[in-house]
Amino acid sequence: MASALEYAGYEVQFVVGPEGHSSRHAAAIFPDAMRWLWKDWPKPITKIDSKPNRRYIDEILDPGKDWELVSDSHRSTDNLGVDLEGNVYYSDNPVSKTYKASIDGKVTVFKEEAGGVKFGADGTAYFRQNSRQRILAIAPNGTERTIAENFPSSDYTMNAKGEMYLTESATRRIWHIDAQGNKRNVNMQVASPNGIALSPDHALLMAADYRTKWVWSFRVMPDGSLANGVPFYHLQTLDDSSDTGADGLAVDTTGHLYVATKLGIQICDQAGRVVGIINMPNRTLAGNIGFGGRNFEYIYATAGARLYRRKLRRTGAVPWKPMKPPMPQL
Repeated sequence: MASALEYAGYEVQFVVGPEGHSSRHAAAIFPDAMRWLWKDWPKPITKIDSKPNRRYIDEILDPGKDWELVSDSHRSTDNLGVDLEGNVYYSDNPVSKTYKASIDGKVTVFKEEAGGVKFGADGTAYFRQNSRQRILAIAPNGTERTIAENFPSSDYTMNAKGEMYLTESATRRIWHIDAQGNKRNVNMQVASPNGIALSPDHALLMAADYRTKWVWSFRVMPDGSLANGVPFYHLQTLDDSSDTGADGLAVDTTGHLYVATKLGIQICDQAGRVVGIINMPNRTLAGNIGFGGRNFEYIYATAGARLYRRKLRRTGAVPWKPMKPPMPQL
């Protein structure tokens, strides 16, 4: 218990005694315990400085940085994406609008309809138009062309070649759309596929099964198909439930996976273990997540009527620039 509290960043005083389950030890140290508990009162409780390398989570989170509110003038935020400069895009579905949160802090309307936005290496925006269930490619000069129609997808991601992977929860399908717009079903193993992301080198594809404790991992084959699917990332949940509500996924340049769940944003290492959980402000639920900001050092999260961001000690992996992550630390 003392080790766990210290790991979590609490200030801990652990006094060992020989009396087992009797009350003698507790009675003997009770006055000192009260003096320690109330020391410095009425000064407010402050965060303690983390010892170097004391907590693994400090390699990811900066204790001095907390969540920042980007915008709160919405009804239901969703569909988070980012462009080549680090500007973040998200939708407010009830009012059918998609917004742009610039790196300078300004929030403006990007499109007068709701949908998700992903970007290719050439700056082309791939807009999932919710109302018409289609995907548009919007060139930097504003020219639009339809990529796919009749596509009620749950979430999607892109690679550097302009190919897309999309989940369709209702039919258990994971779709692949090539750069010419040809679509095909590449997997039906995941019971309720939702959030989806590629590893930093695009060798693996991860898909969240939002009603279970698992995020699946697949090998991406040269033709875009998926192979060797396995429930790999084991998420944390309440003892009496297997429903994590796993939604949006994001990946940093070290290969760590970030998963928006009912318990917060869970961080998984390359071996599939949860190494930390980022609590959302006021215990709100994060929906979609992604890295943005000038250097992609902020993790953004949609949460009900609000959009938040938090600066990390990690950098987000971007789909238009694949890179080799470091070897996994087992």
